[in-house]
Amino acid sequence: MAKAAAADSYAKAYNVSVDKAREILDEQAKGEGLPEELRKEIGESFGQVWFNNGRYVVEVGPGGSVAAVRRAVEGRGLATDTVVREVGWNETTLNAALRDVAERLDREIRAG
Repeated sequence: MAKAAAADSYAKAYNVSVDKAREILDEQAKGEGLPEELRKEIGESFGQVWFNNGRYVVEVGPGGSVAAVRRAVEGRGLATDTVVREVGWNETTLNAALRDVAERLDREIRAG
């Protein structure tokens, strides 16, 4: 019942058929826990992962094993639905940059 309601809600929100919504949500569910798995596989080289338009995007930082990421996504049946990109940063540096931007914006807003 919850899956049907989720599909109905997704279909309305994104203007797709209920069948397409089910397909997308089923694909998205295959990736549950993927970030944690990739952190274990490639450690500090993990960049980020997100689900976009029916496919996963995984970013692998310096020294990371793209092959290990591909094996992990293949094991979940996501190989054809995943884009793996090598990037020049990792999750730690990304989060630090995001905190820096948030702090700068906060100072600007407070300064008026």
